[in-house]
Amino acid sequence: MAFADPIKDPQNPNVEDYDPQTPRLVDVFAEATRAMAVGLKVSLPACVTAVSGTQKVDVQPTIQARYSTSSDPVTLPLIKDVPVLLPMGQNYTFKVPIAVGDTGLLIFSDRSIDTWSQSDGRTPTDPQDARLHDISDAIFAPGLPPFSRQFADTTSDMVLRCGNMAVRLQQNGRISLGSTAQGGQEMVNLLEQLLQSQIDLMTVLTSQTFTNTMLGPMPFLASSVAAINKVQATVKGILQNLDTLKAV
Repeated sequence: MAFADPIKDPQNPNVEDYDPQTPRLVDVFAEATRAMAVGLKVSLPACVTAVSGTQKVDVQPTIQARYSTSSDPVTLPLIKDVPVLLPMGQNYTFKVPIAVGDTGLLIFSDRSIDTWSQSDGRTPTDPQDARLHDISDAIFAPGLPPFSRQFADTTSDMVLRCGNMAVRLQQNGRISLGSTAQGGQEMVNLLEQLLQSQIDLMTVLTSQTFTNTMLGPMPFLASSVAAINKVQATVKGILQNLDTLKAV
């Protein structure tokens, strides 16, 4: 309310009935906005406490709530049966093995997801509840660690890690496979070693005039030698292609 006459304004300290406890309108709006924000959930880090199947977990929010600067922090309650956000489509799924102790980010839906979670996910559903940004309508996105638990890797490789095994996609087009501690072996080199061993074996076979059988030494059939030579030529061709990859 605006007062045209300053003498009648209770916010004017020069008037006799000035009340310093009378809140200003801007303070009322600020307090109302803060009260609304305190109950509004947007996103929070959380830790998995239980796993049900591949895409449902129980989680504990890991940042406590403070409802005023003078109040004590309050631990938020455990949230059960939270759906897990994974990259997937109609014909593909990128499955991540989630375990107790994994951390991630909770995203709180604008509206209740109770009826939606029981639907086919394609048809618009009535939330049948008036709640907004409620803590019970959380979605868990795995993969948000604190700085102290981040994956230590300073390379520019794209790394797919599971336990002690890692696959690295390198910018030069190469792929390495091996343990995370050893850094892995370049797959082109592994294939080269395998193919070279096959060539060496076939060279030995074709150099022998006889082969041992149950009936004693028997000469190699010409057709067998020709088949081995054909396979050997194919393997040598693959090796030459690998050499072009190694030159990248």
